[in-house]
Amino acid sequence: MNKRLLLSFLIVVTFTACDNENQTCKLYTGESENWQVRYEIYQPEENKQETSFSISYKEEEPLSKKRISYTFDFDAGSTKGEDTLNENGLIEESGSMCEGCAQSEAEAVAFEIDWAEKSGKITLTP
Repeated sequence: MNKRLLLSFLIVVTFTACDNENQTCKLYTGESENWQVRYEIYQPEENKQETSFSISYKEEEPLSKKRISYTFDFDAGSTKGEDTLNENGLIEESGSMCEGCAQSEAEAVAFEIDWAEKSGKITLTP
């Protein structure tokens, strides 16, 4: 229950951060039986872009200290990583920035995850 409350809070904070009319922000979300995922593209200026994401494990039995690998695929490229869930079953990353790049106009982001000899796919939508 605490994980869902934390993720809900993060989404509200994200919407607040993207409220300025001079900024462009696109939030993609999706979930499966095991995972809840958020991917945000924030464009503070025309030629700058920042991304952030969170991946939350939904099951009661914790997966903390287990390595997971994940991929976000979208029209402008992909983001791949490998990380360990924190004690709340959450991975959060922010601050990835590029200059001279254009914001993604994708209608969906394909998300893939591998954990504990399992794998899953989730389509994230705005």
